[in-house]
Amino acid sequence: MGFGTGHGGGAKGPLALAALSARQRAAVADLMRVRALAAAQADATQAARTHEFLSAASRGDATRVREMLMQVKTLLCTIILLDCL
Repeated sequence: MGFGTGHGGGAKGPLALAALSARQRAAVADLMRVRALAAAQADATQAARTHEFLSAASRGDATRVREMLMQVKTLLCTIILLDCL
């Protein structure tokens, strides 16, 4: 997939980038920025959800904790294509 990530075929790293045109290098740079922004957003979302879960647990809000655990269960079941509901 990405350069230097070990995914996909062909040359990796600076040598692969050198073989690209200036337009292609600019596109790769843009995609790398988008990837970094998406990762940062995912990290922030995970931190917020963790905080929300721990806050609900510390308040003794069993209903909210149960809801959040069910969301994870549903997501995991969807990911692994099992019908475990």
